[in-house]
Amino acid sequence: MSEAFKEMTQCFSAEFDVRFFLLATQDKTMRVLNVWAGDNNYHVRRLASEGMCPRLPWAMRLPAFVKNPASVIALLEKLKDDPEEYV
Repeated sequence: MSEAFKEMTQCFSAEFDVRFFLLATQDKTMRVLNVWAGDNNYHVRRLASEGMCPRLPWAMRLPAFVKNPASVIALLEKLKDDPEEYV
């Protein structure tokens, strides 16, 4: 998953696709997203934040993160001062 989505998101968004992996293998996917939060490419950092948002109006919900958003908040803390406004 990680390399394909990382490459894809530099051309178009892969935030919907990541959600299926979060539902199936949340811990493993969150480890990847935490790595991506420090990537040099701002598109990859953006995917890390958008992919795990619990309640996107245009995408399926992530019930585990709605119930307990701690890991979402921790990842967003890493990105809140990102120099790229897009992130």
